[in-house]
Amino acid sequence: MSVIMKDIMEAMEQWCPGSLACSWDNSGLQVGSEQQTVSRILVALDASMEVVREAASLGAELIVTHHPLIFGGLQNLCLDCYPQSVVALLLQEGIAHFAAHTNLDIVAGGVNDTLAEILELQDITSFAAEGDMDGLGRIGHLPQSLSFLELEDLVKEKLALDYLKVVPLERTIHKVAVCGGSGMELLTAAKQEGADCLISAEGKHHQGFMARQLDIALIDAGHFHTECVIVPVIARYLQKEFPDLAVLCSKAERSYWLIR
Repeated sequence: MSVIMKDIMEAMEQWCPGSLACSWDNSGLQVGSEQQTVSRILVALDASMEVVREAASLGAELIVTHHPLIFGGLQNLCLDCYPQSVVALLLQEGIAHFAAHTNLDIVAGGVNDTLAEILELQDITSFAAEGDMDGLGRIGHLPQSLSFLELEDLVKEKLALDYLKVVPLERTIHKVAVCGGSGMELLTAAKQEGADCLISAEGKHHQGFMARQLDIALIDAGHFHTECVIVPVIARYLQKEFPDLAVLCSKAERSYWLIR
């Protein structure tokens, strides 16, 4: 059995409306037609060349990702450039691409709720920040207070990581804020909410400095690992909405950052 792309777009809109997305974002249909027929879906974090080739090998007509392939307007159609080369491969293989980005970060049951639940936080609520990041983060209590080293071990275990970049605190951690991906800008808001630690990614020098001044710990668990948790969640949602379709999670993608 198959459905048309428009049906899948409507189902995603019911879960994570595009109106929730940040103003700079480009969620939605990236490549393809609303009338395209879909019988098999591949879900991934990014529409990389590897993922598109994987989709083609599996006979998938649609790739659903968290990250959009196209953020700004394309300046040319040079096939030696990214993302034009990926767009061209999608068109060549007849594969559509749909992305749910910051709207899926913000919505209930999305990226940040999933991350908070995986890290076993309790009494989870969203918290506000200025501008487009309003309501993006999540904050909650640990089931029991942990030392910072114990919290490091928990994050490594739950996100399958061998390493972290941290700004530690030499005191007990009770309340933790999280934001998948590039969420270190929530540092001040997390502190105002009473967080002892913010777990996110893309930490910069000045944010580490500010954390020490504010007496809040930081854990940078990497962009990929703090967001790839949403891939099986998307797949389960689509499988529930379209039980007759084949919905698969990518096995080809990985984090490209290595610690040597």
